[in-house]
Amino acid sequence: MCLLNPKLGPRGELFTWRQKFSSLTGIWGMLALFVIVIGGLYMGVFAPSEAGAIGAFGALVVSLLRRRLTFRLFISALIESAKLGIAIMTVLIGAMIFTVFVTASGFPSMFGGWITGLPLPPYAILITILLIYIPLGMAMDALPMILLTMSTVFPVIVNLGFDPVWFGVLVVLMSELALITPPVGLNVYVTQATTGVPLDEVFRGNFPFMLVMIAAVAILIAFPQISLFLPNLM
Repeated sequence: MCLLNPKLGPRGELFTWRQKFSSLTGIWGMLALFVIVIGGLYMGVFAPSEAGAIGAFGALVVSLLRRRLTFRLFISALIESAKLGIAIMTVLIGAMIFTVFVTASGFPSMFGGWITGLPLPPYAILITILLIYIPLGMAMDALPMILLTMSTVFPVIVNLGFDPVWFGVLVVLMSELALITPPVGLNVYVTQATTGVPLDEVFRGNFPFMLVMIAAVAILIAFPQISLFLPNLM
């Protein structure tokens, strides 16, 4: 985009190689956290949930070592974390209750039997399911959308012989794509509200990213091992 329209990315200040390398000293904390969390996961030292806790504790230690974390900021971070945790747990509890009712109604098995009985190849059914997330994302956030649909579509995907991890990656990408898709992409309105940029301009700016995400989904469908390479190492 900057090559086509240089005004979008004007040239900034030039730095010497010495200045570039000296600036890398500021990323030691992030690099150490990455090595500890990701390395611990792939070495089997701890589970993903434990890795999240270790990452949070490591971030706290790094902040203390850099002397940037005051007591007021620490309390504020705890309050915001509690708010976010309560919001997520509320969504999870609601999704679990919804899943119980849906399962008791027998809808997942009925839906699975109907959709697998269609005269369509498995990949056509997969693409149809993925496209459902576009209109859903116009009215729902990603987390509740995924939680509320998994109880219905997940058994279908397993019965079709697709890898669950691969499907999970595709669903996350489609959910994020839905949140920036016109005319009701929720993230677009959040961006407009926080920046004050006209809505039509935000939608135009999102268009290249939509194309890239569509291409990414198509590539992952064609080559599933791209998304399964790292999980297979665990």
